[in-house]
Amino acid sequence: NLESRTFKSSLLGALSFFLSTIQAIVLVPVILKYWSAEKYASLLLITAFLTLIRSFDTGHSNYVGNIFNHFYHSDKLKAKIVLGSGIRICLLLGAIQFLLFFIVWFFNLGIRFMGVDINKEYNLGVGITVMTIFWWFFGSIGGLLVKIILPIGKFSITILWGLYYKIIEILILLLAATTNLPLYLYFTIYGLVSIIFTSLLFNFIKKRGRVINGKSNHIKLFFY
Repeated sequence: NLESRTFKSSLLGALSFFLSTIQAIVLVPVILKYWSAEKYASLLLITAFLTLIRSFDTGHSNYVGNIFNHFYHSDKLKAKIVLGSGIRICLLLGAIQFLLFFIVWFFNLGIRFMGVDINKEYNLGVGITVMTIFWWFFGSIGGLLVKIILPIGKFSITILWGLYYKIIEILILLLAATTNLPLYLYFTIYGLVSIIFTSLLFNFIKKRGRVINGKSNHIKLFFY
């Protein structure tokens, strides 16, 4: 019922906030025990840059998700068109983000835009490239597709998968720190694991969702 779903969503939201606090505060002394302050600062600067260039993408997925939710119960055809168009724009935005990073890398502009010389450390640019490719084909679209199950009362499921991803992020960071992995390996592993995780999420949405015309228990993607 509604009360049960609301309670579950609130509880999962609190757990998500708790994990974010641990990642932001509690883990820092642990990471600095194995990594130098300069290396950890480089990680934060690169991550901040990647987050910045994804900001348009996040706004787009939120907007399309809201429009999709609006038409889900009233106009199925419009909902299909919105979803298909949104996915194509996600791919376009992902390509633009990849191009922006490639320009920064190719023209050695890391110091200017990130505060980090990505050409100084061995293969760091390659590792970040894996991350940007992941976001291009998986992260951007994934952020949109999870909104498909919101109109059928599955908000708590999206939070739960977000918790899973947060835990994976923490574990990868701890692994990288305690084994003193170079940053390029951290970003490469992060990108590859994210691809696997998002693929599992896509499969979950396909099996547990339902077609937006309500005639099947699978979600289909419609491109218009």
